[in-house]
Amino acid sequence: MDEMLTAATAVPTALFSGLLLVALAYWLLVAMGQMDIDMFHIHTDHGEVGDLGHHGALDFLSIGKVPLTLLLTLFLLIAWSLSMSAELSLRAPLSSILPSWAYATIAGAGATIAALFGTAAAARPLRKLFTLDTVHAHQALVGRQATITSGQVDERFGTASIATDGPDILLNVICATGMRLARGEQAVVVEHDAERDLYLVAPLPHLRPGFLATGIDGTPAEQPPAPVLPAATLPANLPANAAPPARATESA
Repeated sequence: MDEMLTAATAVPTALFSGLLLVALAYWLLVAMGQMDIDMFHIHTDHGEVGDLGHHGALDFLSIGKVPLTLLLTLFLLIAWSLSMSAELSLRAPLSSILPSWAYATIAGAGATIAALFGTAAAARPLRKLFTLDTVHAHQALVGRQATITSGQVDERFGTASIATDGPDILLNVICATGMRLARGEQAVVVEHDAERDLYLVAPLPHLRPGFLATGIDGTPAEQPPAPVLPAATLPANLPANAAPPARATESA
């Protein structure tokens, strides 16, 4: 028991031990209903050429497909287990050839890298259990006002956030061909592309009058269409082929 405690409090294992205790406290609060399991919701299913490496890493780790809090807990648990195993089996044999700081650096880096791959492998089967992006949730975002958070939004790539009572909802967005939206500009979510899991956004009409998005692959219209007025209805007791009653005029 003393050996286990010593290993758990030795560097680098002590770092993972402390963070794992924080994760344990968090999950206790989740079980008590005081915190949300999905408190860091991120949408990450689209990127342009310059962001392929970033996007690929996020997809590899299932970020945006499995709750980030669960991924972090898996990572800490795996890293702590590996670091503990190394502490118990390797520190003594290597102490004669490596100074303590060198062992701690190598063991910490090795446990971190191995834990990243272990987390990716463990999280992949969990994707089916956590449907973070349902059709209902997507449709609920259509019509909402969003703030552009990337440098710009074009027909290929962009990001935006929607303010909520809790954490902001982060979205991958595009706009119609030929349009550009700048960071900080207000936009409205027009529709969701389920195949690519991204959203089409358009400038707010009162900020850019005359803009109309025709669809994910559409182009902006020069003028908005005339409003469609409801067709006039005939009284229920009037024959269908009868002329509508004349409008009454005031007598002179």
